Amino acid sequence: MGRTVAVVLGAGSGARARHAVNKVYLDLDGLPIIARAVRPFIAHPGVDETYVVAAPGELGTCAEVLGNAGCVVHGILPGGATRHASEAGAVEHFAARIESGDIELILIHDGARPIYQGASLGALLDRARKAGGAICGVPLKEELVSVTDHGVSGWRTTEDLWCAQTPQVFKAAILLDAFRAAKVAGFEGTDTASTVERMGLPVEVVQGDPRNIKITFPEDVVLAASLVRAPQ
Repeated sequence: MGRTVAVVLGAGSGARARHAVNKVYLDLDGLPIIARAVRPFIAHPGVDETYVVAAPGELGTCAEVLGNAGCVVHGILPGGATRHASEAGAVEHFAARIESGDIELILIHDGARPIYQGASLGALLDRARKAGGAICGVPLKEELVSVTDHGVSGWRTTEDLWCAQTPQVFKAAILLDAFRAAKVAGFEGTDTASTVERMGLPVEVVQGDPRNIKITFPEDVVLAASLVRAPQ
């Protein structure tokens, strides 16, 4: 069995969070967001190596922030201009090890999801080994409406709709093929699963946690702080 590698994405600018620094370096109840996002994978026995993707100009900052938080990772990789580019670059970084069979699974997680603590990780890894890929997700509970210039035109059922989350885990060889095919086609996925799914490959869903929010806007930081302090 090959190794399992976790990649935590932290190269975004976080402009919508309206902070002068990348949002993943913001303090969240005493720890940087990126440190909270990384810790579950460092601690999990099913993960052999953990890497962080940082903006090219923030590699030193990322290393310092993680070091000060006591998070020891195997490497910090330079990100790209988009999420997809960062994912593709990280996967290609491991190409030789993937092709040799040294790396079996690659897990990708949003650095802006600091609430996830690894509860579903064992199930995700097992499902990915069997099916090729698996993601966390939660059923969509909100009502959806169709809207025109004249207002609401109808309601849509959400019975089969889920909100995709991270972590997302895939067989490494599948990821490498998917990202190389996406490059040839000029395709940019919204997340890792979309890049794999366009190849017609199965992606299974493991029940996630509604608390596993992604910090995007300023109010999300406040919500995340309350979730960190709340009893499990």
